[in-house]
Amino acid sequence: METEEFIGQDFVGVAARARIRTPGGSRPVEELAPGELVLTGTGTGIAKPILWIGRKQIEPLRCDPRHGRPVRVCAGALGQGPAHDLLLSPWCALLVGGVLVEASALVNGTTVRREEIGAFCFFGLEFADQELVLADGIAVESFVAPPGCGTPDDDGFEEGLPGDSLFDNWPERLMLRPEWETGAELPLPRARSARQVPRAVRALLGQATLHAGGAPGSGVAG
Repeated sequence: METEEFIGQDFVGVAARARIRTPGGSRPVEELAPGELVLTGTGTGIAKPILWIGRKQIEPLRCDPRHGRPVRVCAGALGQGPAHDLLLSPWCALLVGGVLVEASALVNGTTVRREEIGAFCFFGLEFADQELVLADGIAVESFVAPPGCGTPDDDGFEEGLPGDSLFDNWPERLMLRPEWETGAELPLPRARSARQVPRAVRALLGQATLHAGGAPGSGVAG
């Protein structure tokens, strides 16, 4: 029996074909390269260069379903966005109502759901500091190395997720900055579970569910 592949809890990325807003227009994430400019914030902010792009090839049949299945946010599920269906990792957060809400916390089984698909690739954009980027018209967080990923402490190094469990090409990143070096995180509140999702966001999802043919009163299920 094959051992299940472990996908780190702090893995953040969007799937191939997600269109990222750049000064020259939206482009598929897989076509971007380090050094290229991406519009940050909610699309009207400063264009900043990509420091590094992490890649993670996923084989869902070899993973824990909660870790290996991407979350599909259907077009219009969050009111004005996304413009197209967006696939992202369960822990990748979207900016909704001023709160960074992790995709898994938005799952309602209809307009936001865990997707059963074959092999695919996640891409995580990293900048000097953590940023918001527009993916298919909705703001999502960029990758920032998690605490414990080689973070030095008084006794040497904390135990944490090795970088290569997060991305297949982690050695490329180590050529740019040490494993424990990371930029500043976004100073925004974060919802990691369904119970932390603001009521206004729950209502927005409920309306989208009704438009998609869901049952009245459908809530957000984690």
